[in-house]
Amino acid sequence: MFGKIANFIVLISILLFTANCQQKNHQQIDEDTFVKIYCDVVSCTDLVEATKKQALIDSIMQQYHVNYADYQHKLEKLKNNSEEWHKIYDKIVRELENRIKELDEKESENRAPELKKMKRLSR
Repeated sequence: MFGKIANFIVLISILLFTANCQQKNHQQIDEDTFVKIYCDVVSCTDLVEATKKQALIDSIMQQYHVNYADYQHKLEKLKNNSEEWHKIYDKIVRELENRIKELDEKESENRAPELKKMKRLSR
């Protein structure tokens, strides 16, 4: 009887150990970092050839010190939780709007000297 219980405990221990080894511990990515990575990935990957996409994605991941598998894991978790996804999606939209605003401001600053020059020439 004792031998069967011992064998059962050993078997359960082995199964738990094996299951634990198979589960990959994913790095936790905070929301703000995830939003920035997501915006970088979706806005940049459409601009490059298919053959260069993975290199660009790898570069983005390095910039934020994040593993692509961890990013994909977080993305899948969020997509499976609609409430969390909507919350993050709102942050993504705000981040993209802020980036567009910053680009517009930089473009205006870059054009300012040209506009002044054109005004002087038109007088």
